Amino acid sequence: QKKKMIDDVFDMETELTGSLKQLYNTMANNKVEHAQASVKHDLETILKVLRDGLGYKRTNNLVNEIYRDWIKRTIDEHVKQIRGKWTPQASQKEDFAVFCVRAGVFYNKYGEYSFVRELSEEALDYYKNGNEDNRTCANLYNNMGIARFWEGKYGKAMDLFQKALTICKSVLGDHPDTANAHNGVALIFLTRMKTKSAINELNESLAIQYVSVGKHHPSTAWTHFLMATAYMQLPKLDEALEIFEKAIEISESAWGKTHPTTALIYANTSACLGLMGRLEDSERLLKEAKQIRQATLGLTHQDTMMCKAVIPLAVGSKYACKAFEGVTGVMMNDLPTKVFGPDSAATRLMAKAREEVGTAEALSRKTQKAVFIARKMFDAV
Repeated sequence: QKKKMIDDVFDMETELTGSLKQLYNTMANNKVEHAQASVKHDLETILKVLRDGLGYKRTNNLVNEIYRDWIKRTIDEHVKQIRGKWTPQASQKEDFAVFCVRAGVFYNKYGEYSFVRELSEEALDYYKNGNEDNRTCANLYNNMGIARFWEGKYGKAMDLFQKALTICKSVLGDHPDTANAHNGVALIFLTRMKTKSAINELNESLAIQYVSVGKHHPSTAWTHFLMATAYMQLPKLDEALEIFEKAIEISESAWGKTHPTTALIYANTSACLGLMGRLEDSERLLKEAKQIRQATLGLTHQDTMMCKAVIPLAVGSKYACKAFEGVTGVMMNDLPTKVFGPDSAATRLMAKAREEVGTAEALSRKTQKAVFIARKMFDAV
């Protein structure tokens, strides 16, 4: 099992169908309440102990913690072993750099961004007196860009993504790695609300992917996900939802419904549905995303926390929607126009809402609760 796990993590070709995918599926579907036993009385007794003690939900979380710990420990031990015996010989530097690329992909998923940078810099150090214009270095820069993005260092992330893109264009041409680099640059443009620039990068990415790996390759799911997010910013919600649905279709087919990446696409699709006023659909999809990421990544992972934070935005309550409109004067369908854009409309809207919410004491009890939910919506936005 350990050997297969290591092979899956460090071999790009086997990751999608290997043991990592199987483990994600196991964790997402882990339900102790569905357990079986050969003796019915034993099963009933054990389930009663769990139900009355920790409870099924906490027990399931603990079992999944064991799974995640085993995965992490397996890779940690392997990385420590490889780093300990490696020597900076010219004949080995490429193998070590490739190893660091794959390790970086894994540790980015687990949120260990400082370690990703440490590994990448260690590998890049072998190239400091040589030629950095190669595919491996581009992937190292891309990994570091992802780490910096999640750390909130968007300027540094953009520099790294652009460096990766320059190398890829020069060395690889229209290659899947070049498309990934375009996606990295687009991600920063989206963060900076430069939507049209992001869409240009994503169109270039899709053009490369359609030719090099095909329209239904799993890598296109991420590109569609970013493109849909861009259309949310415009805001063109109908077009965004259509693209999100395409990303979901590809992701479910390639990675399965219980993969963390699929759950991330669910989460943003939920936000789109919420902004369209389809609150019940939004809430259902976001809860599903939270459950998957909680099971596969853990209760404290940033992606799980993000799902928890945004759930109030998707709350399926007519009263919440009414309060949202009441304290802002903004219909849900008009929300993107108000919160997105270069003139910091969201900040002004927030200030107006907080001023208006101050009158909540004069409202009925039910509406006060709705106003409370509406305030959570602003916090999420």
